[in-house]
Amino acid sequence: MINPALERRYADCTELVDAWKGFLEYYNKAVKEQTFQSSPEAEQAFLDAKARIAMLHDSFMAALKHDQNVGQNMLSIVNRSITLRHLRKVGTADQKKIEIEWHECYLLLNETTSQLAEERDRLAEVNEFTWRMGRIQERILLTIKSFLGSIYFKVIVAVAILGGLVFALLAAEYDILRKTKGIAEPYASFLDFRRDKLKLDSSYSSLEKMLGGKLSNDRMPSGFQRRDQENTQDNVANTFRQTFRIDGGGGADEHLKTATAFASIAISQPDGPDVTAWLFYWHDRQAPRTFVRAFDLETSNPQNQMAEYLARLYTVFADNNVLVILGGPHKDAQQPVRRRVFGK
Repeated sequence: MINPALERRYADCTELVDAWKGFLEYYNKAVKEQTFQSSPEAEQAFLDAKARIAMLHDSFMAALKHDQNVGQNMLSIVNRSITLRHLRKVGTADQKKIEIEWHECYLLLNETTSQLAEERDRLAEVNEFTWRMGRIQERILLTIKSFLGSIYFKVIVAVAILGGLVFALLAAEYDILRKTKGIAEPYASFLDFRRDKLKLDSSYSSLEKMLGGKLSNDRMPSGFQRRDQENTQDNVANTFRQTFRIDGGGGADEHLKTATAFASIAISQPDGPDVTAWLFYWHDRQAPRTFVRAFDLETSNPQNQMAEYLARLYTVFADNNVLVILGGPHKDAQQPVRRRVFGK
C-alpha cells in the first residue's frame, strides 16, 4: 500500500540530499578555489539552493526519530552562510566548524532517507485495509491514554466516586455505621436529615426524635391528637408474658424489656375511639422486626390458643428501629392511626 505522507517525506528527503550536496559544492568553490570570483548569477544560484533547503527541511525534521538538534543545525548552517562573498571571508576555524556540522547533518539525512525507504518497502507488502485499521487503533489508544491522564478524567472519577457514595448513603441504611465508634453520632444526624428533610425512611437517633417529629401534635394529621400516658416498659412487656417466644429464644416479654427506650401514648382520632400506642426503641432495626415476625407467625398459628386474642387486640409493626404496638377496642379503630399517623 501507499502512504501519501510517507511518500512526500521520502521524496523531499531524497531531494534534500541532492540540495545539501549542492550547498557543499558552492561552499567549496567559495572557500577553497583560489581563482573563484563571485558574480550576481552565482550568488543568485546560491540563494536559490539555500531557499530549496529551507523548503525541504520541514519534511526532514518530521521524519527524524533522534538527534533533532543536529537536524535543526542544518538551517543554522544555511543561515550563517549569508552569501558566497561572505563565506570567502570566513576564518579557518569557522570554516572547519561548518564542514564538521555539514557532515553531521549529511550522515543523519542519509540515515533518515534510508529508514524512509525501508518503511516504503515494508508498506508495499502491507494490505491497505489492515494498515488503516492499525492506524485507527493507534489513534484510539492514544486518545484513551491521553484522556485517562487528563484532569477531566480525574474530575469525572472523583465526581463518580462522590456520586456513588451519596447514592449509597441515600439509597440504603447501614446498621454497621450506626454501631461504629466515631461514626455513629454523625451518621445518626445524617439519618435525621435523611428522614426529616429528604422524606426518606430512616432510623431514629432517639425515641424523642420520633415523638418530636411525626408524633408531635403540630405535625399530626388534621383531627388527630397525642397525649402521654402513665405506664412503664416492664408493665407493658408483662402483658405479653407466656404469649409466644421469639425465634426459639426468650419470651415476648423478655424481648420487649431489652428495648433501650419506651413511651406510652394515646392518640385520639376524629372519626373513632382513642387508640393506645406503645413504642419500644432499639438502636438497630433488627430487634423490632424480630418481634413483628414472631407476632405474625403466632397470630397465624391455629394451634396457638392466644392467636385469636392477640390478633384481635393488637396491631404490631416496625417503624424503622421503633416497634409500635397499637391497642384499642377493635382492629378497625387501629388501622387509621397506623396508616395516617405512622404512614405504615
